[in-house]
Amino acid sequence: MPVEDRAADTWEPLVAVADHAAGDWPERARAAALTLTAEADDSGQPSPRVRLLADCRTAFRTDTALPNVTLLERLRADPEAPWVDYGPNRLTAMKPGVLLREYDIRSATIRFSPPVSHAKGYQRIDFTEAWTRYCPGPDAPNRARSSHSAGAAIPAVPPSTSQVRGDEACATGTTQAVPPEKQYRP
Repeated sequence: MPVEDRAADTWEPLVAVADHAAGDWPERARAAALTLTAEADDSGQPSPRVRLLADCRTAFRTDTALPNVTLLERLRADPEAPWVDYGPNRLTAMKPGVLLREYDIRSATIRFSPPVSHAKGYQRIDFTEAWTRYCPGPDAPNRARSSHSAGAAIPAVPPSTSQVRGDEACATGTTQAVPPEKQYRP
């Protein structure tokens, strides 16, 4: 793949089809991936979804679960983040769900300590795989690049072994480990 990270996830099916079609299609598909990805990266800003992942990591702090209301309050409290005025009606309880759905993260009814009791919210464990894959901390090993360059299979990292700290910022431009079941095999 001529690109890495999320761009590779996006472009992999097209490049696979182009490789299968042969002729000049493989070269054209890779050139398109490089050109269009470079244009998207010119802003230097992470996508809203990746930014939300990173900001959720900060919002969770040391909590294992957060009610939607608390998560929204913490996201909106950061003056540097876009969440205060995100969208026409600011960040509502539904919008994080829409943005996080791509990562298979969904809110659920969770039992909290009084006075909240039961409320819709998110659990930290549901974020760990996405945090590890899309915005690893600065001390995360660079598994994808080192394994790929050696031609070895990329090991899947189970979420239970991920080390996630609430104070880590999202690193942009890092590589990601691709689970074996998602790797392209001709």
